[in-house]
Amino acid sequence: MRLSILAKREPTSPCEPERWGERVLNEPTVRFSTCAIADAAHVGAGWARLSKRMKLGKEPVVNVQADGAKWIWEQAARRLRSTMGDGA
Repeated sequence: MRLSILAKREPTSPCEPERWGERVLNEPTVRFSTCAIADAAHVGAGWARLSKRMKLGKEPVVNVQADGAKWIWEQAARRLRSTMGDGA
């Protein structure tokens, strides 16, 4: 079972890492989730479609938050390469 959640929000003011715990992020303007029993390539292809549909290529940075599963980072690099910034 693989769960993916996309949340798109307006950027907030930058801050130093030691203040991240105090920073308040803007509420998401878009939320989308999907869950499937599928292999990594299928899930990654879904991310690519969502990225295009949500126009993430126009965003300055796309952050990926995940556990240490190697397949996530491989698919993110492959499918979101054109949209991933330094925060990925």
